[in-house]
Amino acid sequence: MTHITVKFDNELTVKEIYNVPEGGYEIISAQELKVRDLEVDEYLGLVLISEIGNEPNKQCNIVLEMREHEREGGEHFHCILKRVFQ
Repeated sequence: MTHITVKFDNELTVKEIYNVPEGGYEIISAQELKVRDLEVDEYLGLVLISEIGNEPNKQCNIVLEMREHEREGGEHFHCILKRVFQ
């Protein structure tokens, strides 16, 4: 089973979440989302939006932290940092 935590800058807001069943995620804060269940393994779809700002080409960060729990009791951790333009 994989648990995914998504963290993003204040300028971004989650608009839509795909491939997550109802009750399969939790909004921790305005900038953090925790996904506990996926309908199709290893696929998470997110639509993030932002307001039009005064700074052209402003970069925002999105961090994906994935923890995979194996049946044998092991655990794998992956972290991805993505910079996007607002």
